[in-house]
Amino acid sequence: MKITVIGTGSHAAAVCDSIRQLGEYNVIGLLSETMRISEKSCGLPVVGSPWDKDWLHLMSFVAIGNNTLREKFSNLEYHFISVI
Repeated sequence: MKITVIGTGSHAAAVCDSIRQLGEYNVIGLLSETMRISEKSCGLPVVGSPWDKDWLHLMSFVAIGNNTLREKFSNLEYHFISVI
């Protein structure tokens, strides 16, 4: 299943590694407010902004360590997955 990850920092890198190890999901790219489209982080391209509604049809994971910022994104209309 294709998913996006919201975030580009060290927490996003750890989450992307965990998702890869699970083998259930294919992370197609990252969503970022601060990086430009096609820049890379965690070995993945930034494909857009979390505010861009074009990505709402995909499952996603909020990989932002800062609780205040994470809460801001968790209120969006994305379909979120859990990674354990």
